[in-house]
Amino acid sequence: MCYDDSPNEIIVTSQNRDASLSNSDSFTMVIDPSGNSQHGVVFGTNPTGLEYDGEVANESGSRFGNQGFDLNWDTTWKVEAMIGDFGWSGEMAIVALRQG
Repeated sequence: MCYDDSPNEIIVTSQNRDASLSNSDSFTMVIDPSGNSQHGVVFGTNPTGLEYDGEVANESGSRFGNQGFDLNWDTTWKVEAMIGDFGWSGEMAIVALRQG
């Protein structure tokens, strides 16, 4: 749940998969499946249910380059989102967590 006192001012810039969430109302999380703080996966969405996912590594010069991020990584998951008078909500269901 993302509460907003002005839901008519919620910003959505794109609905395309893996589009940037930086200029939009959004929610993003990182999952570290091995618990070692070295490798993880990123999931994010916006009020229209955009699917944003990627793989992240905590090392320079990794196979992802100096950024440590691979936006081309995709896995199977679903998002449902809605805007209401409370703000917006999103529900994510990760079906399969596949790593690099």
